[in-house]
Amino acid sequence: MHLGALFELGGIELTTLERGEALGRLDGVLNQATLKLMLGQPIQLLFGDVSSPEDAIAEVAADNVARGFGQVRIAETHVEITGGAKYTNMAEAYEVKDKVAIVTGAGSGIGHALTELLLENGCSVMMADLKLRPEAEATLNRYSATAKFQQTNIASWKEISKLWEVTLERFGRVDIVVNGAGIYEPPFSNFWNPPGVSPLAADKADAEVGQYNTFAVNTVGPIRLAQIAVDYWLQNRGDVKGNLLWFSSVGGYVHQTLSPLYMASKAAIISMAKCLGGLRQAVGIRNAAICPGAVDTPIFYPEYCRSRVRPSDLMMTPRQCAEIALRIMTEPQYGDGNIVEAMLVGTKEDPTMSIREVPLEALYPTVGPVGQANHMVEEELKHIEKLRNDYRN
Repeated sequence: MHLGALFELGGIELTTLERGEALGRLDGVLNQATLKLMLGQPIQLLFGDVSSPEDAIAEVAADNVARGFGQVRIAETHVEITGGAKYTNMAEAYEVKDKVAIVTGAGSGIGHALTELLLENGCSVMMADLKLRPEAEATLNRYSATAKFQQTNIASWKEISKLWEVTLERFGRVDIVVNGAGIYEPPFSNFWNPPGVSPLAADKADAEVGQYNTFAVNTVGPIRLAQIAVDYWLQNRGDVKGNLLWFSSVGGYVHQTLSPLYMASKAAIISMAKCLGGLRQAVGIRNAAICPGAVDTPIFYPEYCRSRVRPSDLMMTPRQCAEIALRIMTEPQYGDGNIVEAMLVGTKEDPTMSIREVPLEALYPTVGPVGQANHMVEEELKHIEKLRNDYRN
């Protein structure tokens, strides 16, 4: 029987798996180099034909000794390699009190609800949005000492840079970035209203550099803000504990012909969160994405959206969704590129909150180890080591 070793996020535990179970794989053994990568993301390691979990553990240890890494000891909370560093897996909870957050989309809906929660928990917040709805204005006035508003079009890189500069000027630091702004494929930036053909399209068919506004708001702008934040956190890693939360959607992995640009734009956000999943173990930066189901927010208020989600439908409130988002930002089991789905299930009369981590590893190749015939893993490890040092040089 071919078994593998999986170090699972949230409490390093060695388990055995049949070959071909749906998890990503790297061929080889658990050595000191791959361990650094492993602690950030769940990856199955294949190491031969063994008949029992005990044999599997023994073979891992034997291979490590043979390769000069010393004995391996698998404890409840960490893995130790004799003569090497101890890589702890019991991450700490994240405290938002006395931190500074930028929240895009803070003018309404989930972004506003999360802003309220952060402020209630002692966090200062720069509220970024095109405008504030009355309830967000009230929050801004109620927390005038710790909440500020910067009008921002997240599709504009110039305005994103201004947002960052103003936040540093006002609060002196940025600890948390919440990419919450989004639009639901409006008629002016819609796959079914082609630029140059549909009179509804505002995207330019003859643009030198083409861009759908749906992608500019939902994907490109958030990635640019995250890029600025991660660079800042890497340069200030001794003083600032970075925390990045992406708002994606179940639409990032559930498909719909009606709104393909929206679905694809949210899928890209999921991929970004997964790609940055090793940052906490490497450099101490938390990163995760929440994928809500239907939430009763102003995103559904425009005429083109009203028939999709109706008042009688089963929906979360913005506050319910924000409470889950805050858990993802603060609880120790999250922060390593986790993709967390949150949605109400059941009936309107008897709803149940469903929260789960989306098993994207099921999409990984099953026909052979990832990186078997190339140097991808080797280069990935080099890059992670570079991040630990001065990555700009």
